[in-house]
Amino acid sequence: MEQAAASGSQVLEKPHQRALAMAVMHGARRHLRSALDKFCPNLPVEVSTIHSFALMVVNRWRRSLDLAASVAVCETSCGLIEKYSRTQATFDEVITLACKLLESPTVSTAVAETYPLVIVDEFQDCEGGTLKLVQTLRGSCELLLAADDFQFLQGNGVTCPAVEWIRGLGEREPTAYEDLTKCRRTDNRGILRAARALRDNVTATERTVPVYWAPKPEMAAWRIVERFLPWDADKQIRSGTCALIVLSPDDVLLDKLLLSFERQLAKRSTKSKVSWSRQLSEDKQQEQILELLGVSGRGPVAATWDPSQVANHSQATAVARQIIRFSKLRGIDPLPQELAEQLARVSVHNIRAFGRGSPRFQVLTIHGAKNREFDHVFVFWGYKNAGWSVEQQRRLLYNAVTRARRDCTVLVLGDRKRAEQDPVISLLGRAQPAIDPAWKNKERKPAGNG
Repeated sequence: MEQAAASGSQVLEKPHQRALAMAVMHGARRHLRSALDKFCPNLPVEVSTIHSFALMVVNRWRRSLDLAASVAVCETSCGLIEKYSRTQATFDEVITLACKLLESPTVSTAVAETYPLVIVDEFQDCEGGTLKLVQTLRGSCELLLAADDFQFLQGNGVTCPAVEWIRGLGEREPTAYEDLTKCRRTDNRGILRAARALRDNVTATERTVPVYWAPKPEMAAWRIVERFLPWDADKQIRSGTCALIVLSPDDVLLDKLLLSFERQLAKRSTKSKVSWSRQLSEDKQQEQILELLGVSGRGPVAATWDPSQVANHSQATAVARQIIRFSKLRGIDPLPQELAEQLARVSVHNIRAFGRGSPRFQVLTIHGAKNREFDHVFVFWGYKNAGWSVEQQRRLLYNAVTRARRDCTVLVLGDRKRAEQDPVISLLGRAQPAIDPAWKNKERKPAGNG
């Protein structure tokens, strides 16, 4: 952010010029917007995802691609056919078209004249087409890239194409490169030590974050419950956001964990109210809306959509209004079911990407929590991590732990042996039992005569 402010004051010389700040994911885009507002309030800047920027470029110069109708994103490739007054293209096709346009001196000069400075956050997430698009901007715009190859989570590979490109570029020509590996989200020493141990693959010698092993989800749930009870004022969660970060949203043991949490909290406290929000995947949320709209997605292509079939549901009604408005503006009547389905999917995507506000208590996967931050974090390290390499598990756990600003607790599903011998969990230091054996012994001890 310091470099963005300094570079912006030097290269933004004309009134119409502004910086272009981009990221691959919408979560990173929102975080980038907040950071720029906080640290660079005077910087003229436009914030976007890379795909949205690519779509803007394609639609602005689409006629040079022999595309008459504006381009709209669809899920499956249609060969760039024009349908329903729109040119159908997938995200990958949009990126490819944008790269082709940016290779033109006319387009690249026009873009550079508007955006002399391009900022890309979470650049390690760029690969394939998104990486190529950023590379095409290098010759005409000043690039400011922020990346951490240890947070590259795609597949099981350990090589980050984006960071490898930056390093290779620095070897061939003058490139300002500064290696920043410290977590800057928090000043909690335990979290910082845990992050360093996971990044360096060296067992911590000092205390990091609390790690508890639990053979059953019910035991792990107790360690979450106790944080909401007024037993210890210093540890009690009374304010701020809270995330339960998991490996898989479909893990049946997660259901048991949440159910046990609800029961144990209700049994021990009538004042503490915690309702965990489990966000559906985009595909599942789209299918729900399609069902509420009366669009199965399995009918014949020629079938028309009947708005009277829409269920009495606030979000479905709002989506239906958008579909009807689109069709009226373009004189499409009757409205094909295929078009209604396309518009509904786009609407759900936009709601998720640009919707305001988030629940205070959320259950997310590690990938879903990426680029976000929370005051309090619980990491539920279940059994379903066998498909990842040790290197990938270190990266996943690092991303989970470093989402926390104030504190983080790691809950390992398994026995003491698993916690001690796990090559990743053991890096955080000695794990404790979720249920202290001394408590059970105390319960079994007969009462004295005194």
